[in-house]
Amino acid sequence: MDATTHALTRAPKERLQACLLLSGLLALLGACAGPGRTTPSPHPGVGHPRTQSLPPWYGLTGWNRLDQIEGWLNSNGPVKNQQWISRARLALADGLLDIEDASGEQARRRERAKGLYSTVSTDVKATDQEKQHAAHGLRRADGSGVPRSQAAAQLTYVLPRSDWRARPARPHDMTPATGPWRYITVHHSALSATDGTAQDQAARDVRTVQNGHMGASRAYGDVGYHFLIDAGGRVWQGRELRWQGAHAGGSNNEGNIGICLLGDFDKIRPTGAALRSLDLLVSDLHRVAGVPNGRVRGHKDWKSTNCPGKHLEGHVSRLR
Repeated sequence: MDATTHALTRAPKERLQACLLLSGLLALLGACAGPGRTTPSPHPGVGHPRTQSLPPWYGLTGWNRLDQIEGWLNSNGPVKNQQWISRARLALADGLLDIEDASGEQARRRERAKGLYSTVSTDVKATDQEKQHAAHGLRRADGSGVPRSQAAAQLTYVLPRSDWRARPARPHDMTPATGPWRYITVHHSALSATDGTAQDQAARDVRTVQNGHMGASRAYGDVGYHFLIDAGGRVWQGRELRWQGAHAGGSNNEGNIGICLLGDFDKIRPTGAALRSLDLLVSDLHRVAGVPNGRVRGHKDWKSTNCPGKHLEGHVSRLR
């Protein structure tokens, strides 16, 4: 991104000089530093998922997030980590649209955001989820009335409940979410799941979880998790975020977003695609739902259980 474009993200004159200086420093740091936080695998070997590294802007918010993304794009970051290029463009475009100030630069920021979304939508290396995100962003930038204030509305890669033909929820058996979101808790379904190659089968797996939660033995008002991730990396909408979850036990559910990866990770290892989607979703929930950094937990942190499974708990601990 050129200096003119960066300047318009901080258009007020009193911030412009500091912004340009910071951009140059970030570009220099990006060229010298590693691509992101990386935690080595403790037991590398056949069948073990590759080391999962996180982008440099992971967990950042506001101006710090935009500055870090721009610095990364202007450095050699895209060369070293091409898989993050579309994600960086989308995150920067989202930030440009979200800026609210009285600088009179909204129109220029909107046009720049549209350019970033358009680049992703035509990039043959972008994933389907990234292209869906870009299409959503273009509608926002064009003023098509796409909501921007609700957390779930900003997670445009999440497959809606209609895609897995969810049973109707029973509101009288659920508690409205009140107060801020304070935690994210990761689970595994502990059920045999598909390998992620068939979306229809993955949808049936999500329905199986919902049926178990809404059955007579538990009688929840809906599936207890807010999001579910299959082995192919698809993210499915579970219980709507306007409802408190039913996944961590009693008062532990208050202000606690539940994410469930489909599979039994005491027996098998989660796929790289599922872990990448988990990383993306957690990062986005810090941003759009306001969950404080450092508040990611495994189910076993709340009660005596093996969940999220011995092959997933290490990755969850690295997200804290």
